[in-house]
Amino acid sequence: MTSVLAVGPSPLPITGQSKAFNFFVRNSGLNTKVLFSTGKTSFYPIFYIFKLFWFFLFFKFDVVYFTSSRSRFGFARDLLVLFLFGYVKRIKVVNHLHGADFKFFRSKSNIYFKRIIDWSYDYVSTSIVLNSAMKKEYSCYPKMEVVVVPNFSERFLERSDVTSKRINKSSKLDVLFLSNLIESKGLFELVEAAISFNNFNERIFLHIAGSSLGNEEIENKLIEICKLHQFIKYYGPLSGDSKFKLLKECHVLALPTYYPTEAQPICVIEGMAFGCVILSTNHNYMPELVDDTNGVIVNIKSSKSICTAFTSIFDCADEYNDIMLGNLAQAKEQFLPSSYIDN
Repeated sequence: MTSVLAVGPSPLPITGQSKAFNFFVRNSGLNTKVLFSTGKTSFYPIFYIFKLFWFFLFFKFDVVYFTSSRSRFGFARDLLVLFLFGYVKRIKVVNHLHGADFKFFRSKSNIYFKRIIDWSYDYVSTSIVLNSAMKKEYSCYPKMEVVVVPNFSERFLERSDVTSKRINKSSKLDVLFLSNLIESKGLFELVEAAISFNNFNERIFLHIAGSSLGNEEIENKLIEICKLHQFIKYYGPLSGDSKFKLLKECHVLALPTYYPTEAQPICVIEGMAFGCVILSTNHNYMPELVDDTNGVIVNIKSSKSICTAFTSIFDCADEYNDIMLGNLAQAKEQFLPSSYIDN
């Protein structure tokens, strides 16, 4: 059996990258040792270095798999992995990119740091990206194999359940924001749009589920908004059955993102897998995942554009009910967890 050292983020806090990495670790079926690249305490980097050298000295691996960072501190962790296992031991190294900014990270580095990046990535045999357009992130490494492995949804709604939650022109529309509470995910533009739309006809119910990632200011702001508007509900971070129950109840998965590193958010794939209409933007690699056949594409940083989208969904309810079924079918075809693990 193939022996793998997997280096990547810990399960908490939940991000797309941490979820994908830990899903692989739990389900790969390989002989895998895990080294988390992130920890809760300020002493964790010391523990990380100690454990990395422990694996280097006392274990034999066929492959090292890591999820790459695009910050200087994160790259220092990656550099140590590439030096020890790629350069010294000449073991096959596989890198998995979950963000949209490796090329930018490299290009903004000074010439000396860029040389270190390029030297280290010469020891990456294969890089995994989330869609074909992302291959350009590694275009400066012609010897590197770059393969596409899309993200996944762990569960899928039955077609009959999607049909039963049809959008009705005269009923409320349940809209779900399912992401960490980051302003550039379009959170407050979405909140503003829901408030503005409901000033005329209270038909939008906005569900918000995600972690504040320790940002008390943004969480407190959201809590105060919820106190003022009963049609907005904040759940905190959700996972497992509670998350999937909420997905099952909602008509729209909204992520009007302009997050700098956005690539292929798992929450959007989960929305498709649960037959939701997708409300998102054309930011970064989002057009590789969704377009107007999956829902509504809105302008970034525009609550007005989101309001217009809500109106469109109500006015063309039958069309969007068909889109809900189409999204489920597309998710089952392209984003199966078994395909993610096999590839």
